[in-house]
Amino acid sequence: MCAKRLRIVAADDDEEMRSYYARILPSLGHAAVAVESNGHDLVRQAERFRPDLVITDLKLPRLSAIEALARLTYDIPYIIVSSADQPDNWRFDSPKLMVA
Repeated sequence: MCAKRLRIVAADDDEEMRSYYARILPSLGHAAVAVESNGHDLVRQAERFRPDLVITDLKLPRLSAIEALARLTYDIPYIIVSSADQPDNWRFDSPKLMVA
């Protein structure tokens, strides 16, 4: 378990995943300060709360995770998740983002 309580903004277009994040993050000792359904709201809430971490689905309505993260005005650690089975179709064109 992490020694520091993280403030996390999460985003997923799937209601079940949003519900999961809202339940699991506090049970792990972290705060889900916002759980959003689209990339536009992800950017808005990340700018508002300045969380320690963003967890987001790759494909979101309105803005993809890549587009949303590139619009943030500060550097923040992030985790991108996806159920997509075709990684060859993914594009990471933003100079702000690095794939590890």
